Amino acid sequence: LGVNFVISHNFEGVKSVLSTDRAQHTKRDWAFEQVETSSTVGGRVLGFFHGGLNYQIEHHLFPRISHVHYHKLKPVVEEWCKEHGLKYAYFPTLVQNVAATCRHLNTLGNPDEPKVKAG
Repeated sequence: LGVNFVISHNFEGVKSVLSTDRAQHTKRDWAFEQVETSSTVGGRVLGFFHGGLNYQIEHHLFPRISHVHYHKLKPVVEEWCKEHGLKYAYFPTLVQNVAATCRHLNTLGNPDEPKVKAG
């Protein structure tokens, strides 16, 4: 489960809300932050093996709903994100999510190197 938490919150393009610059602190919408700091990976099969935690966005928005319903919430949440101009971070496979996590961690570990777009 620990790996799932790492890849769901540390991926290329994730929004960071941890600024040490107090001037940067603004009041933000709670739901927006849940979406912008999480990702969803895979689908129902992975959800079965991960107890629904692969649906991190849905899990953060609806923590009291059973994980067996997250796959039904996903399209609703995706549509809501479109309506509000939010990026819904979805990785079809674990390999894609892990690769995005490795790129993000490499960027964090080498802040002075120029960023190279994967393509």
